Amino acid sequence: FINILTKTLEVYTGSDAKLEEIVATIETILKTKFTRIMLTSTELQSIYSQHSNELKQVMFKNVEGLFYEILRGKYLENNEKFKQYMGKFPECLRVISFRPRIKFLNGNNKYQVTLNGDKGSMRFSSPNGEFDFRPRIEIRQLTFLIAATLGFLG
Repeated sequence: FINILTKTLEVYTGSDAKLEEIVATIETILKTKFTRIMLTSTELQSIYSQHSNELKQVMFKNVEGLFYEILRGKYLENNEKFKQYMGKFPECLRVISFRPRIKFLNGNNKYQVTLNGDKGSMRFSSPNGEFDFRPRIEIRQLTFLIAATLGFLG
């Protein structure tokens, strides 16, 4: 979907290779160049603090000699180890998984969304592993909150 309001191209696909193929085709047709949206640590922090019911997982990059450090748990935003990492390595946060605070079409808010700041990707997962699809309106709310965080909505 090309979203004129947010000035974004939203591609829903499972693999990076397919994504690159789709984007290349659209670039050729429109004679334009698209770039991935990258989220900084500050922007990821803003998203989970303002639009999350629960922070479930985080990934820090280049922390204490480890290339990636992953913290998992319920309500990580209240976890002491997470707070220590954020105090010590505030710019190293690269990936967050959270339960979004959005309007759900079917009332099921048990799934979580993972935002990868380096890849500019969004992934959905559910605790029971069964995940058919997300209604477009739910996905659109998430893309709007990312666009708002990045300042695309004025």
